[in-house]
Amino acid sequence: MNRFSTIFFSAIAVIILASFAANAEENEKQTYQDFRVVLIEKYNAGEYAEASKMIEDNYDNFPGQEWKMSYNMAAVCQHLEDYEKGIKYLGMAQDKGQFFNTWAFNGDFWAP
Repeated sequence: MNRFSTIFFSAIAVIILASFAANAEENEKQTYQDFRVVLIEKYNAGEYAEASKMIEDNYDNFPGQEWKMSYNMAAVCQHLEDYEKGIKYLGMAQDKGQFFNTWAFNGDFWAP
């Protein structure tokens, strides 16, 4: 009976550990909304270089969100005065078939 108990409880432990590992993997998958919360915190804190790095490192992690990522990069680059990089990222979204209308760039923020 002792050997049976050892095998039984070992099997249960393996199942529990496998379940925890699967949940940990699922929790590591960040959504765009989760990413955006951190990005906006950095932006609002004036941490534009960090925000730029975040976008660069995660640009391809959120398929279908490239236009948002590109727009955010353009906004960040405006503060960093890195206009070429901002334009490059807007072009990357267009290359994926995602376009911006003229209303996207209205307002004093985008004024030359």
